[in-house]
Amino acid sequence: MDFASIDVKGAEYKKAAILFCYRTTHCIDSAFSLLSKEYPDVTRKDVEAWFTELRLDEIPVPVNTGNQQEKALFSLSPKLLQEITKYLSAQDLKSISQVCKLLKQCVARIDVRIDLIHIFLKPDSIEIKTVKPGSTSLCQITQTPNGCSVNKDGFTTSQRRTFLEQLADEFERCLGNDNRKIKKLDIEVDKESDHQTEFFDKLITTLRRLDSRLDCETLHTDFCPSRTLKFLIEQLSSEHFKDLRIRSATQVIHVGPYDMSEIILLPHWKKLTAFFSFCDLTNISLLDFAHIDCVSATTSSRPTEDIASYILACAMSSSSYQLIGLPIENVEDVASRLLPFGVEKKCKDDYSRTGRILLEGRGHLEYQISKLSLSLIGRYN
Repeated sequence: MDFASIDVKGAEYKKAAILFCYRTTHCIDSAFSLLSKEYPDVTRKDVEAWFTELRLDEIPVPVNTGNQQEKALFSLSPKLLQEITKYLSAQDLKSISQVCKLLKQCVARIDVRIDLIHIFLKPDSIEIKTVKPGSTSLCQITQTPNGCSVNKDGFTTSQRRTFLEQLADEFERCLGNDNRKIKKLDIEVDKESDHQTEFFDKLITTLRRLDSRLDCETLHTDFCPSRTLKFLIEQLSSEHFKDLRIRSATQVIHVGPYDMSEIILLPHWKKLTAFFSFCDLTNISLLDFAHIDCVSATTSSRPTEDIASYILACAMSSSSYQLIGLPIENVEDVASRLLPFGVEKKCKDDYSRTGRILLEGRGHLEYQISKLSLSLIGRYN
């Protein structure tokens, strides 16, 4: 570029100077201070008008409030900020809010982050706890002869609907809009409750009404029928999903074989860190458990080779604790397949073997094999 040919007093140079001030997020006052030195006839009103002309779609003019210069990022419209947050997780928003006060206020203003929703089904009531940055809300819904009573943060009202219908309404209110970011969703069920099936149905129906799948990082839930569990998990987006824990509320919550075929195909299964079930699991291989940190489950008899491969896979994935109830026909055969990878100790009886698989520089995995079960305990450095 031939800089000598630029007319610094010309209209094009003036436009470039205005654009520079705008693009570098100068407020109107600071831009006027700079431009008036070069162009004495420029007024503050002129600068404000030029900034308005240059305004990008939905991006307001940077303003000056007192001694605080509000940058363009912090003055974006709520609609545009919500669009940006679609690409951020709850953890991302939490990290952003810890940078400075302005960013903390910016995240709080769009109100899309929820740290915890804990839903607890009791025999005749439901408790919903919602934790947001800087606030906690507690809602207690109790069944009554004529409907239910709702105690929310100390204020009680009566409703002429069932307490499960009220649950759906309150849960939907917690979620607010389809762009909410949930750090943790915790679903707990009292084993004495007779409303477990309808309870989970209400939760799933509410989640399905959202325009998109719920952005949730962690799901901890009590056990429920396999189809119900599958429907619940698949309502959650897998994009930012990090942790799944499934626990059994009672030993008799589900009677008979429990089909895992559809659940293990969900991408969320790979994020499973704890699994506790007293049901007889079907259509699942032992290797499907190997990546899980803590497991307590029951399944059918498996070939010797599958059992040995599963134990070795658990050692490589550094599982902490696994207890699998299953009939093992030939304990000695399984132990012999593991012998090249560690040491074995024969128990006093002929029905069990214990041993450890050494992991170079990472400790070892202890195992105990018996006719009825297999247990693994990780001892890692």
